Amino acid sequence: QDNAFVGNGAGGLNGSGYQNIALGSGALAANTSGPHNSALGYFTLNSNVTGDENVAVGGYSLRYNVSGNSNTAVGNSALYNTTGSSNTALGNSTGLNITTGSNNIIIGASVGAPNPSGSQQLNLGNVLFGTGIYNGNTQSGVPVATGKIGIGTTTPWRTLSVAGTSDLGTNALAGTFTATSTTATSQFAGNINLAAGKAYEYNGVPIAYGDTTNNNYFFGNAGNTTTTGNSNTAGGVYALASNTSGSENTSFGYHALRYNSGGNQNTATGRSALNSNTTGNYNTSNGYGSLFTNTTGSSNSAIGLYA
Repeated sequence: QDNAFVGNGAGGLNGSGYQNIALGSGALAANTSGPHNSALGYFTLNSNVTGDENVAVGGYSLRYNVSGNSNTAVGNSALYNTTGSSNTALGNSTGLNITTGSNNIIIGASVGAPNPSGSQQLNLGNVLFGTGIYNGNTQSGVPVATGKIGIGTTTPWRTLSVAGTSDLGTNALAGTFTATSTTATSQFAGNINLAAGKAYEYNGVPIAYGDTTNNNYFFGNAGNTTTTGNSNTAGGVYALASNTSGSENTSFGYHALRYNSGGNQNTATGRSALNSNTTGNYNTSNGYGSLFTNTTGSSNSAIGLYA
């Protein structure tokens, strides 16, 4: 049966179990039919009866495993109480609290599982935690879609969750950045650099937009980010919002140059200034509602309320 038992009581009850190795007093003492086990140390895998493919190195490691399979425990009393399967523990008294859980990875002296009966947990030194780790029976190098990593938290809520303060270094790249607190303050010591053609948004509303290719700059939900025009500047809700091809326009104020589509070199300052202009060119409008009804007229100047 290709068994090797060395030590007082080691493999003493083995019946049909095969290809087992036990070195140490009481190692694999209760095993009857479990195959492919390796036990090195005093009372390692002492209670194992039918479990197979377990590796225990260090006194009392996997002490109370009975039928669990494919566990690896390295360190004195590692996985001492576990009866689950496919657990990995490295370190003195590591994973000692795991009972029925399976597919856990625990590393570090005296480090335990966040949930003693839980499965698919990761704990590296009580600093880096994980949930939903791989639990398959076939070789795989594919990321687990539901897996999550937590730093400073045992219950990560995203693919990567960080509890407490963090320093992202000099070049942090993210698809989205979402603040979940309504009271916390975030401080950025350096610049916030947006990719070309992207907007800084608040609650889905663009607050700042820059296009360095066409030199368009919009602020406060202003402008049309898909325009083919160039050298436009707008600030204020819906200012230059309809512009599709117009260039070299300057618009500041609510609805200023609101409906301009192809007009060029217009300047509008004030609420609804040049509001209705569509293709007019070279107009200058300063004041609430000034040149409000102008649509296609060009080279006009107006100053004052509704001028």
